[in-house]
Amino acid sequence: MWVLLSQSAFGLEFGDPEVQSTQNAPLELHIPLRELGQTSASELFPLLASETEFTTRGMDRPESLSALTYSVASEADETRLVIRSADAWADAEITM
Repeated sequence: MWVLLSQSAFGLEFGDPEVQSTQNAPLELHIPLRELGQTSASELFPLLASETEFTTRGMDRPESLSALTYSVASEADETRLVIRSADAWADAEITM
């Protein structure tokens, strides 16, 4: 669960996640962002939701999520959330 902060991104939609890395290599995951309207990539600030938010929704928050970095990238006509790990990612499955 992520939080994207922006003062004007109200109709934001997520596309299908695309894993750019292989198992046992550092994770790189791209998630297309759609329906940005007039919002630019530089106006989006991705954050991992707090442990309280996970608990409120009845979800566990794996500690491994805290070691990931979250950024927004934009090139050509595509803006995407990029999630990376510094170390090899051994989990075979990523659940969104």
